[in-house]
Amino acid sequence: MADHLCNYPSEIDMDGRMFGGEHLGSPLRSPPNVGANLVFAHYAQKLRLHRAILFISRLALQMDRVLRVLY
Repeated sequence: MADHLCNYPSEIDMDGRMFGGEHLGSPLRSPPNVGANLVFAHYAQKLRLHRAILFISRLALQMDRVLRVLY
């Protein structure tokens, strides 16, 4: 009886993704960069760069504090 409620053979389908059924796309592929996605992709790229710079600067500050304590 429970088989009639499911539209997929198991919780993990053939691609190894959970919950089976139809998928809109691979998680490894990004949607095409057209229209609003193109604008969003540009700002997302800038945001990744700023986050990386912030992460490195925080790490350098933390390492500087550690070195001051040690020496």
